[in-house]
Amino acid sequence: MVQVAVADAAVEATMPTRAFPSPASLAADPHPPSWQALLGLLVLAVVSVVLFLAAKTFLKPYSSQTHSFTGSKSTKSRADRKAYAPPLGYFLNKDHLYIYHQEWLPANGTPKGVVVLVHGIGEHCGRYATLANRLCKELGVAVVALDHQGHGKSEGDRLFVVHFEDFVADVMQLTSIARKKFGANVPFYMLGHSLGGLIAIRCVEKHPDQFVAAVFSAPALTVNASETERKLAPLISTYLPHLPMNKVDPNILTHDPCLTDLYCNDPLVTLDGVTARLGAELLDAIDRALAFSYEVTLPYLLIRGSADRVTLREGIVEFHKQSKSKDKTFTELKDLYHEIFNEVNSPAASIVIDWLKARMTAQSMI
Repeated sequence: MVQVAVADAAVEATMPTRAFPSPASLAADPHPPSWQALLGLLVLAVVSVVLFLAAKTFLKPYSSQTHSFTGSKSTKSRADRKAYAPPLGYFLNKDHLYIYHQEWLPANGTPKGVVVLVHGIGEHCGRYATLANRLCKELGVAVVALDHQGHGKSEGDRLFVVHFEDFVADVMQLTSIARKKFGANVPFYMLGHSLGGLIAIRCVEKHPDQFVAAVFSAPALTVNASETERKLAPLISTYLPHLPMNKVDPNILTHDPCLTDLYCNDPLVTLDGVTARLGAELLDAIDRALAFSYEVTLPYLLIRGSADRVTLREGIVEFHKQSKSKDKTFTELKDLYHEIFNEVNSPAASIVIDWLKARMTAQSMI
C-alpha cells in the first residue's frame, strides 16, 4: 500500500500543472475581430444583397400569376373592353382576352354539321387548313377553330394559362358562337389534336350533350415528364409560373423535312419552352381527364402514330379502357410520328373522314 501511494505521488509530481481561466478572463474576448474580418463580413453582406436583388429582378418577369396587359386611353384594364365590339375575327373570352378564330365552309354554304377543331401546343389553327378544307369538301361540314390563348394570333402570354379549364371555356364559347350561327339543330363534332385532344376530352366530359361524336388525335394523356419534374411542377408553378421549362423537339413531329422547316419558321408558332404554369396545369388536367373518363359515352375515334414520342401510349390506352362509350375505336398508324395529319403519305385524314362519314350517316337516320 505504501509503495502504491509513493508511486502515485511521483506521477502527480511529474504531470504539468493546468491553469484554469478566471471569470474575468472568460468575460473578455481573447481574439477580438480585426478590421480585416469586419471588412470581409461587410463585403459578404453587400454581395448577398446585390445577388438577392439581381435574382429578384431576373425572376420578376416569371412571377406574375396572370397574363400581362398594357392599357390604353380607352381601356385601363381588360374589363373595359366589354364596352366595345371585338375586332373582326376575334371574340372576347371570360377573362377579357381577345381570342382569334376562323371558319371553313362547304361549297354550297349549308353545312350538314359543324366540326370544332382544336389545335395542339405551341401552334395555331391555321396549320390545319388542309385538313379543314378536306372535311368541308368530302363531308359537307363547316369547320370552326380558334387559336388558344397564348398561341397564334390570340392574346395572352405565350404558352401560358392561369387554369387549364380556361382552354376548355374558350372552346365552348366558340362552340356557342358557332351554334348561334349555324343553328341549334345542326350536329356538332369535336376533333382535337395533342393538347387539343386533351382539351377536347375535357369538353366532352364536362358538356356531353354538346357533341354527337369526337375524334381524339394523339391526345396528351401521358407526357414525357420525369418524377422529379412532376413533384416540382406545383411549387414552381406557384412561385414562378412564367418560367420557361421543356421545349417540344420539332424533329420528332413529322418525317417530312419540308413541313418541319415550315413549322420552325412559322411566326405564329412558339418554339420557346412551355411555362411552368401550363406544364403543371397540363399534368393536373391529365389526371382529371383520366379520372372522369367514364363520363365519355359518345362515339369516338382515338388515333395516333405508333412512333409518337410526344404523347405516349400509356394514358391513351387507359382512357380507352375506362370510357363507357359503346362505339369507340382505337387506331395506331404504323411508324408515324406525332403530327399524323402532316406525315408523308399519311392515311390519317382519310381514316378520320371515313369514320365521321359513317357516324353522320347513322345520325341522319335517327
